[in-house]
Amino acid sequence: MAITKAVDNLQSLELCTVKGTKEKYIQFSANNRHELWGMAKDYLVNPVLKRVFVDELPQKLYYKSNASALCQYTDMNPLKQQYYAIDKTYYFELQKAGKLLNENENEGKYCLEVYKYNPEKLTHNAPVAREEEEVVDPLSLYLSLIGTHDERVEMAIEQLTDKVQW
Repeated sequence: MAITKAVDNLQSLELCTVKGTKEKYIQFSANNRHELWGMAKDYLVNPVLKRVFVDELPQKLYYKSNASALCQYTDMNPLKQQYYAIDKTYYFELQKAGKLLNENENEGKYCLEVYKYNPEKLTHNAPVAREEEEVVDPLSLYLSLIGTHDERVEMAIEQLTDKVQW
C-alpha cells in the first residue's frame, strides 16, 4: 500500500507515469537525475521533526547533521554547536526512559535533530565525507537547511548541491 500511495503521489505531481496493468513500471518524467531533483525538490519536506539540546549524546547510532555535516561535505569551517540526527523512534525511547541529560529547546552541548525517518537508511549510500564519522546523506542535509538565513550556510549549501553525484 505504501508503494502504491507513493507512486500515486508522484503521478499526481506529474513526476512520473505508470505503464502496464498487471506488472506496472514507473517512468520518471525527467531526462536525468539532476532534472528530476529540480522538478521534485519543491515537493520534498524537511526531514527534521524537531531539535532538542542535550549535554550528553545517547549511546546508540547517531549521525552528524546540520552545520556539523555541512562542514564535512564542503569547505565551511565547523561551528561550536555540534548537531546530530537521530531517528524519532529512538528519540522517543530515550525520552521515555529519561536518558536525555538536561533536554531542552534552547541550549546544550549537543543539538539532536529528530529525523522523521531513520537517517541510517540513506546514510550508508551517501558519498564519503572528508572525515571518518558518519554524516547524514547530502540531500536530506540540503532539505534540513532550506530557509537558513546564514550566508555561510547558504554558500555551503550551493557547494553541496554542486558536489552531489546525480
